[in-house]
Amino acid sequence: NTSTVCQFGDMNISKLPVGMFQGEKTADVRPPPIPPSWLSCGATAVPGPEVPVEILRRVMADPSVTDEERQDARMKLGKLLANRLFMTGKVQDIVEHVLTSANGEISNDEVDLILHDNKPLTDTDCYFAAVDAFHENCFNLGQNDFALRQLNTFVNLCQRNYSPQLIQDSIQAVCVHPSMYGIH
Repeated sequence: NTSTVCQFGDMNISKLPVGMFQGEKTADVRPPPIPPSWLSCGATAVPGPEVPVEILRRVMADPSVTDEERQDARMKLGKLLANRLFMTGKVQDIVEHVLTSANGEISNDEVDLILHDNKPLTDTDCYFAAVDAFHENCFNLGQNDFALRQLNTFVNLCQRNYSPQLIQDSIQAVCVHPSMYGIH
């Protein structure tokens, strides 16, 4: 079924302000009061990647949790942080390998810049080749959420014109560890 919208009468009236028909009055410019529950909104917000860490910390701090559960959470947190440290160490090793292979020497400032800079991606061919090599040889991106946080490093390497082949070779040279998964 389709219907046709029709207008009847004086068509000029549709162009007049509504206030002419409802009466002219000044609006209350004060915003409505903020509900008290809104004031605490975001006070305990945690960045998405840190949610697994925060959950374990809250379990450990919860007084209603048994000592066994607290110890289990402490062990899981230790493993989680150790795995994250292992992954970030591997990414740093890749960067150092690329710089050493390309320049013969490395500078800590250059390594830090590549690890933490936020350059816009323009060399997509280099980036996708590096990410594919990282996924296949180092950490499966679908099984390691935290690995997604490391990919910006490859943007920075590519944007500094390091060759895709050099980056891939460095990934293969550094990532000789067995397959790992579940690093969140």
